[in-house]
Amino acid sequence: MLTWTLWCGLLFLLWFYFLWSRRRFYLLTLKIPGPLGYPILGMAHWLMRREDILNAFGCFLDKHGPTIFSWLGPIPFMIVSDPQVVQDIFTSPHCINKGIIYKAVDDGAGTGLFSLKDPQWSIHRKLLNPAFGHKVLLSFLPIFNRETTLLLEQLKPLEDSGEKDLIPLLQRFTLGIATQTTMGSDVKNEKSFKSNSLLGRYQCILETMTDMCFSPWLNSRFFRQLAGKETPYHQAKTEIRQFIRNIIEKKLAEDKKGTLPTIQSNDKNIFLNLATDLLRRGVFTLKNVEDESNIIVFGAFETTANAVYYTLMLLAMFPDYQERAFEEIQNMFPNAGDFDVTYADTQQMVYLDLILNESMRVIPPVPVVSRQTTQDVKLSNGIVVPQGVQIAIDIYHMHRSKTIWGPDAETFNPDHFLPHNIQDKHPYAYIPFTKGIRNCIGWRYALISAKITLAKLLRNYRFTTSFPFEDLYFVEDITMKLKAVPLLELQKRKIINKPAMSLTDVLKLNKTQLFAKIRDGLPLLQRTQNLLDCKDDLLFAWEAKESCLLVRNWRSSQSANVTVQYQTLIPSSTVSLEVDRVLASNEGSLVALSGRHGVTILELPRRWGPDGYYKDGKASITCRSYALDTQLFLNNPHLEVRQVRWHPHSVSDSTLLVLLNNNTIRVYNHSKLRHVWKVGPSVVRGGTNSSLCDFGEVAVDFDIAPAAKSRDTEPASVAENETAMDKSNKTLIAAKTLPKQERIEWPVVVMRENGNIYILLTGLDSEVTRLQGPISITPQARDNYGLESCAIMIIPSLPPTIVIAESNGKLHHALLMGAEAAEHSFNEVDDFVLIEPSEYVIHVLETVKLELGLTASAAGEGGATHNCPIYLKRDLINEMRYFAYHSAGLHAITVNFISELQRYLDSESVEEVFELSASSRAEYILCTKFNSSESVNAVLGLALLQIPAGVVILLGSGQVISLKLVIDAQLLLTPKENRQTSADVSQQESGPSFADTIKSLLQRSVNQPILADKLSSPSAQESYELLNQAIEVLREQYLKRHELVRAAFARHINQMQLKKDQQLQEIEDLEQERELISEKAHKLAERFEEISYNQELLVRKCNGLMQKANASLPNSVVAEREISQEVDRLNKITKSMAAGLENAKKTLNKQRYHIAKSQEDLKKNAYELPEKQHRTITEILTQLAGEIDRQITDVKRINKIVGV
Repeated sequence: MLTWTLWCGLLFLLWFYFLWSRRRFYLLTLKIPGPLGYPILGMAHWLMRREDILNAFGCFLDKHGPTIFSWLGPIPFMIVSDPQVVQDIFTSPHCINKGIIYKAVDDGAGTGLFSLKDPQWSIHRKLLNPAFGHKVLLSFLPIFNRETTLLLEQLKPLEDSGEKDLIPLLQRFTLGIATQTTMGSDVKNEKSFKSNSLLGRYQCILETMTDMCFSPWLNSRFFRQLAGKETPYHQAKTEIRQFIRNIIEKKLAEDKKGTLPTIQSNDKNIFLNLATDLLRRGVFTLKNVEDESNIIVFGAFETTANAVYYTLMLLAMFPDYQERAFEEIQNMFPNAGDFDVTYADTQQMVYLDLILNESMRVIPPVPVVSRQTTQDVKLSNGIVVPQGVQIAIDIYHMHRSKTIWGPDAETFNPDHFLPHNIQDKHPYAYIPFTKGIRNCIGWRYALISAKITLAKLLRNYRFTTSFPFEDLYFVEDITMKLKAVPLLELQKRKIINKPAMSLTDVLKLNKTQLFAKIRDGLPLLQRTQNLLDCKDDLLFAWEAKESCLLVRNWRSSQSANVTVQYQTLIPSSTVSLEVDRVLASNEGSLVALSGRHGVTILELPRRWGPDGYYKDGKASITCRSYALDTQLFLNNPHLEVRQVRWHPHSVSDSTLLVLLNNNTIRVYNHSKLRHVWKVGPSVVRGGTNSSLCDFGEVAVDFDIAPAAKSRDTEPASVAENETAMDKSNKTLIAAKTLPKQERIEWPVVVMRENGNIYILLTGLDSEVTRLQGPISITPQARDNYGLESCAIMIIPSLPPTIVIAESNGKLHHALLMGAEAAEHSFNEVDDFVLIEPSEYVIHVLETVKLELGLTASAAGEGGATHNCPIYLKRDLINEMRYFAYHSAGLHAITVNFISELQRYLDSESVEEVFELSASSRAEYILCTKFNSSESVNAVLGLALLQIPAGVVILLGSGQVISLKLVIDAQLLLTPKENRQTSADVSQQESGPSFADTIKSLLQRSVNQPILADKLSSPSAQESYELLNQAIEVLREQYLKRHELVRAAFARHINQMQLKKDQQLQEIEDLEQERELISEKAHKLAERFEEISYNQELLVRKCNGLMQKANASLPNSVVAEREISQEVDRLNKITKSMAAGLENAKKTLNKQRYHIAKSQEDLKKNAYELPEKQHRTITEILTQLAGEIDRQITDVKRINKIVGV
């Protein structure tokens, strides 16, 4: 009894010591909320069944918050669904390793990129990154298209035959693509693929690995055998390994023979080529290549097949979204059946992109991913996660969080990914392929293949299902699975011949009642205005005659049954100003109505109903409106509004910035004036400084650049040389009294009439402003890039792009970058206002010249050019494009270097060099002035539509132009530019092909804009000028270019003839050389036969000499017999000694048994001896032990002598 008590006490002390040694760990984890669970089990009893895991996670997160901690048996465990915490984990170098739950993947698929630990993972990832580069993915497009065409053929028997399970068919399809693109082997003709046994083996491994992940005891082969899973699992694993090994050996054999693969290109960066190259160089072992290949094939076919099927399933459940996607694809590919989808086509599929993103948000490819901490990690919320914690990132519940995605987060709605809905989301709120350091290496591969597959399927079939969305039940797995998979029915799309539409009015807006009403109130003065705006699917138009705002849902009005033609929004207070600009707020809750002498804000009502109209389509609605600073404009009749913009960072979507011609920006929040920011010297018309207007020191336009951290660090010299004016300035004093803390500032870029650019740095709700400028512009120009400046615009690229417009048609594209050293103002006029040293510099990259109207050649050469104010509008869908509209029409300008910047920043290669090779391009979309007279047909309104992309233009004549736009800017490049951006290095080194040269010669250098209707019928002189210009264009751009092409063909033919003659001469020389080599070969053959005969004679002589030498040796039979007898004697002695040793071992075992038995008897009859007897016995035993040791030493010495 006493012994058991001692053992229990000892165990308690050990347990207490263990807890004490980990006290810091437990103290840190106790600060994290979460369920404690039961002793020993923790929360494991909640996660016994895979069907319950996601629901259990959801309950824990709802109860304890987005970051919780608990125990999974003896394993510390965290669940995270907070985007900021997820970012902390994914970007931490101490959370790179995957969790221990993925240990089963090492056994089933191999130790590859999926489960490797750092730093081995980092090494492998850097080595294999080129296999999924942009150029390599583009080389896979023919395979994607070809295999999808075969898939369409396999779907034909399933047409209109009821609901079917398409997952096995899609998995076969994606497995075939995966083996071709990554392994370079087409397995469709192999017996195992045709019989589905190969796919079955992959499915067996995936299912067993999943069971092993969530049932850890199955990691033991013994328990797998008991469960009946080991035999099929081992067989499947062996066959898959052999399948991969055969492909690798075939590739190595082809490389050794020098033959080229039949499917893949010879690009060294394709996965198998890259892996085998690493094998030959000794960087990878054969097992590394097999493991990585296995992992890549597993990841490529399983997730892609699921993503495609789940997207089709959701579209079948929500047919309205399916029809919108079909319309987008049908516009791109009018003919059904087989068609090839290019990379440029995938970039244009904007709505399909929204659908695919929303599908992976609602049903993420991987619901939960796991990481483990290798060191303590401090999160942004202050929590410290100790070393050794397993972290589960719950992507499923984060993607469905109502806090992040709104009240309809759990339903399918592609509008979640519209630009204005997604721009304020945390960058880690949507992570279908994870993000950070260890993101998915093949995410681009998956997106491109899925988009091509979906495009072809949706163009040819309509998918339906009877399974309701609400009955979907998701099951936790390595990849997302459904408890019950909905079946889909395929219906062949019918070919419907649509009536021909107007090429200049694709939306048929000219005949609508809305624009018929607007025509009655159009201004008589032809001046460029913007009376149109569009927000989402609503088109706003100002009706000046009745001073009201008309609204039309342009997207729903395209259907056959239109219930609401338009709505009339009547301001609650009379709008007395002459409105020349309509500007909807960022979220579409307010509309600013701006005129030269005032601004009115109109609050928009709520939207509901099937078509999303205001108040369910009510015809007339009175909306609250309020004029801004009415008294200010009444008391100052010279005061004019130059520009109005909504601030992009306004939380309430109600902050409006108004630039006045007195060099101030007034900041309003609803109807209240919040701030007045001074951006230049005060301008008083008719006063002492009225000359400022003559020098162009009045601000004409402004725009807001992306936010930046404050760099409020002024040099010491500024503080030492303060003037009295500096000390009296309240803004400077306020800025100096602020504590030195990091804050966000929004650079407001202001442009004056003389082209000088200033930057106002301030916060949204701050009175403190810092004005800097004029900003240095490089390279220097005599006219300072804008003596006739009229507009400025910021494109939020990285770094920001500035567009400066002049009234003579020049557009300057520049980058706004930080200056190396702050520069002081050199403008004497700025002495009237506090100017800080400039922290920025503007670098002009290029200048684009716009053609303002079409004029006759004589007028164009000697006559005066047409100048007019130019207005700029940015394309929200395509950041590379913007629009310039003016009294002479509309231009679309594509800034190509933005894509070069983005591609350089996204590149993972450290060796890539940034080069600005592509020049921008201006397309003359619409021409409203095409004679030398002064009459113009000005643009009165411009609205940009989204999804599908389009533009609506209202002209002074009342004509409405509605056009569809190309989304991908690469399609606006010339063939030469497109070739340079897509060609690889080898093609660039070899020069342009003859076909590209001919295309470049035929490429016209002039635009063919749409000619708008004139206000009056053209005169004979105007018609004559247009005819002359058409003849000149025909002569210069067609006939002359065809002559150049004819001359190019003649030169090419002469070159080819010259090459032919040279090649014929080389062939003749080679024939002569071949005859000489043949003669030498015959001589060498004869010589070889002679040498072979002589060699045979020498061999025979050597054999004879060996026989004679053996015969002359003495007889050694007696010696051999003696040695044999000695060996037999030694064998007998060895056997007898072995038998003696065996008997000794048996005797020793018996003695040990008796000793053990006697010790047990002694323990039972244990008693304590007196101390003296105990000492005596101990000495005797010590002496005996010494004697025994000496005897053992002697025995070993004797054995060594004997040789045992």
